[in-house]
Amino acid sequence: GRKNQGIEINMLTDLTKSPDLQDYDVVYTGGGNTFKLLKLIRKSKFDKKLLGYYDNGGKVYGGSAGAIIFGKDINIASICADADVNDVNLRDARGFDKLNGHDVQCHYLTSQIKEHQDFIRRTKRPVVAIPEESALLVENRKYKVIGLKPITLITEKTSKSFKPNSEVRF
Repeated sequence: GRKNQGIEINMLTDLTKSPDLQDYDVVYTGGGNTFKLLKLIRKSKFDKKLLGYYDNGGKVYGGSAGAIIFGKDINIASICADADVNDVNLRDARGFDKLNGHDVQCHYLTSQIKEHQDFIRRTKRPVVAIPEESALLVENRKYKVIGLKPITLITEKTSKSFKPNSEVRF
């Protein structure tokens, strides 16, 4: 095996010239405007590389917009306090749909439940709501809450919270 040389981080600014992701232990997809991020990823065809890497067991950590794109649809990013504006005219808001048909909401506050349920009434898609202090770990088709606060699954009429270190069942 090779010796541990420490941590090497490569930041990709031109996604059209991205290296083979299989050479990496983890890929981080960052935040910002969710519509802009998804448009950039699609335009550069990096989505195919990223999903190929993920589907073949690669580890991906999505922060904010980088997590929202793994949901069913990214229009969820346009509601609540940290709302994004689709100023890049993204027409296809379909996300990568890696959470059983749920949209992903980041920066979730429990006071936003009604706003989410109103949104769900229009979209007919349930939401995985993740607060700032937590994350959803996906491993071997299992979902586990990590962090300090519960993650909430929201439907049109109900919400169910899952405490840290518990398994989320969709």
